[in-house]
Amino acid sequence: MPRRKSLSFAHAVLVLVVVAANSLALPAWGMGQEVIGNEPLHANSEYPEGLMPVINEKHRVYYSWVNGNEHFYFQGETAALNDTLKQFALVDAPEHNVVLLPGPGKAQRFDETPMACDWTLHVVGGIVKSMTERRDEAGVWDKHPTLTVYVSGGSIDLDRIELPEGITLLTRDDLKARYLKAITSTSEESRSHAAIFLATVDPFGKDSAHAIQTLLKDEDSYVRACAASSLALMGKIAESALPDLRECLKNGDRYTESYQRAIDKISQGPDLANEAKAYEETAKSILVFTQKTRAAHKTP
Repeated sequence: MPRRKSLSFAHAVLVLVVVAANSLALPAWGMGQEVIGNEPLHANSEYPEGLMPVINEKHRVYYSWVNGNEHFYFQGETAALNDTLKQFALVDAPEHNVVLLPGPGKAQRFDETPMACDWTLHVVGGIVKSMTERRDEAGVWDKHPTLTVYVSGGSIDLDRIELPEGITLLTRDDLKARYLKAITSTSEESRSHAAIFLATVDPFGKDSAHAIQTLLKDEDSYVRACAASSLALMGKIAESALPDLRECLKNGDRYTESYQRAIDKISQGPDLANEAKAYEETAKSILVFTQKTRAAHKTP
């Protein structure tokens, strides 16, 4: 039976990012709501025409909302994904971006219970949309509804994905380039959120970990805390950041809990060499698939 839950909590950025929802202890942005299961959701006036069939697709297993930042999670086979892609291409939006990432896909409920997923839909509205329009000068956040598909480790067969006209494919490398650029932005919001997003799409990238590590010396304590939480997600990959994290801890700002948690997760984390190798191999397969698809559809 689907269950609906609302709460106010101090892990706002954590839920805003969703996949990165392990580690932040940052200021609250307000109320959050989640729905477990696939009960039909009501249309929002901000939604573009044609989005509701994508949202209420029967394979949805979880939904979270935080101040207008919405994530919809689905579990299904490739055939169900292909049906969703056809419907997504019909949405009345300027862009129809579909991100292909190595799997498995993961969701995390407000009580930190993990859930598996095969694809997600991200929609930005409400307060978060207003914030990103004013402060996200680097373009870190999605501007239009975006699908993310997780390949390997789940139920999706990359070679059987069928892409209708009008879909733009994005890869790990596309997002990585966007977030690396944003880390040097003059906007505190862009820098902090870019760090978290980068850690989620490139969790085993040492160059990404080093880029995030530079933010531990940022003048803004909020940015430093987001960097720490991002590095915590990367575990042993971020070992070189431990000295800087300990320096942050000595500074005694209000985010000491985030710094200590990052230190613990990195120093106590398991060796993920095998996982890193598998992730990179899948990322390369996705890149080949994307290049062939772009050539066939004559898209940039």
